[in-house]
Amino acid sequence: MPLPISVNAIASFSASVSLNTLLIYLIRTRSSREMRVYSVLLLQTCVIDLLHSGTVLLAMPMSAVVDENHIILQQGLLPHVGKGAQTQLNFTLVLLWAIVFMYHVNALPSQYIYRYLVLCR
Repeated sequence: MPLPISVNAIASFSASVSLNTLLIYLIRTRSSREMRVYSVLLLQTCVIDLLHSGTVLLAMPMSAVVDENHIILQQGLLPHVGKGAQTQLNFTLVLLWAIVFMYHVNALPSQYIYRYLVLCR
C-alpha cells in the first residue's frame, strides 16, 4: 500500500479514537440532566464510529472494478501474502468491515426512531 494512504489511515484512526473518547468522556461527565435522555444517542454514535474506525484501520478496504466486476481488496495493516490461515484472516477482516459498515449506515435511522419515541412520550 502506498505510504500516503497508510499515513492517512493511521492519522484518521488516531483522530477518531481521540476525539470520540473525548466526546464519550464529556457526555458521561458534563451532560446536564435534560440532556441525559439524548446521551444514549450520542454514546451510540461514538461507539459505532470507534468500531468503524477500527475495522477500517485493520482492513483498509480498497474498491476496484475489473471487467465490470466490483472487487474489494484488503490493504490493511496485516500482510496479505500467504496461504491458509492468513488468507482466511484477510477475508474475515473484509467481511467484518462490510458488516460494521452496514451497521454504521443503518444505525442512523434507528436514532430517529428513538428520538421520536422520546419526544412523543
